[in-house]
Amino acid sequence: MHPVFQSSRRDFTFGPWKLSAARTHIMKSAQAERLADELHMPSLPEMMFGDNVLRIQHDHGFGIEFNATDALKCVNNCQGMIKVACAAEWQESRSEAEHSKEVVRPYDWTYTTDYKGTLLGDTATLKVVPTTEHINTEKLKAREQIMFFEEVLLFEDELHDHGVSSLSVKVRVMPSSFFVLLRFFLRVDGVLIRMNDTRLHHEADKTYMLREYTSRESKISNLKVIDATSLGWDTRVKGFIACFAIGCLCSILGSCLLWIPKKGLVLFAVFYTLGNIASIGSTMFLMGPMKQLKRMFEPTRLIATIVMLVSIQGVTLSSYKPGSNFHSSQLWLRMCLEWRKAGLALLFCILQFFAMAWYSISFIPYARDAVKKCVSVCLS
Repeated sequence: MHPVFQSSRRDFTFGPWKLSAARTHIMKSAQAERLADELHMPSLPEMMFGDNVLRIQHDHGFGIEFNATDALKCVNNCQGMIKVACAAEWQESRSEAEHSKEVVRPYDWTYTTDYKGTLLGDTATLKVVPTTEHINTEKLKAREQIMFFEEVLLFEDELHDHGVSSLSVKVRVMPSSFFVLLRFFLRVDGVLIRMNDTRLHHEADKTYMLREYTSRESKISNLKVIDATSLGWDTRVKGFIACFAIGCLCSILGSCLLWIPKKGLVLFAVFYTLGNIASIGSTMFLMGPMKQLKRMFEPTRLIATIVMLVSIQGVTLSSYKPGSNFHSSQLWLRMCLEWRKAGLALLFCILQFFAMAWYSISFIPYARDAVKKCVSVCLS
């Protein structure tokens, strides 16, 4: 038996604000027909969630909410502006028909809306004024605990198997602020892609909200597929697996060579380093060399990357044995002889291990914070 859908409502208090997210069933056909008549539209989206709502309300009664009914009121119900990719072929095949190009009741069948939310309460208390201030996206990128998150789907339609049209709203609350994203997404297969976004941001120490609206659109023919590399996906996956396997093999081989008398520690350091280089290089097959380098030198990974590169160079120097063609009185040769110590090679391997671990967990959300807490608990 399939699980029965149950309506849900979640509330969260953020200072004087109360955030409420309600998710219920799809609107029944009789209700949808009545609403379509009220909105003067031939039909509503296939999945219409009329009672789904995200409401943000102040203790004094004013606020803003996002619902499907008000969003559809912003749809152009008098003119259809987009034709599907096969429309030209369909009309050409029926060019002799007398009424093939007549539109009985035109309307925007993609349900494109520029809805930005519905204001609640006294308009004298809550005012909308233009501003040059923008939402600080850098603050939103900062890692903070997410105390409340909810996503509410308002409507969705598959456009008679010619694409998808949907409107949804997400909210997340952090200790310092809350952020709302209302997104209308449209894809008409072979024709265009369109996104209308409304972003709402409020910081705890501010007496106002910032609301930004953006609209982006592009024809499918103008879009370019930017691949990470010129290699095919299958080739890239094979390269990743092969390179990663070589890295693991080098690490295992280095562990086995560790027990060789005198030179074992140096051989372990060399093969362990080669294994790390191969492991890091394996991801270049998936994302491409340039993207890999950019990610390695991002601020969150910069220190780990530098320590890793210095440790690799340190292992190289500590494992280097100068030939007899060089005079021992040369300064650089003396430095190489000083570096050629098994203890230093082991030290650089340890640094590599911690740098590699710190680098790797940076790709896992909140992993570094968890490690820091564990270390602080152990040391306290």
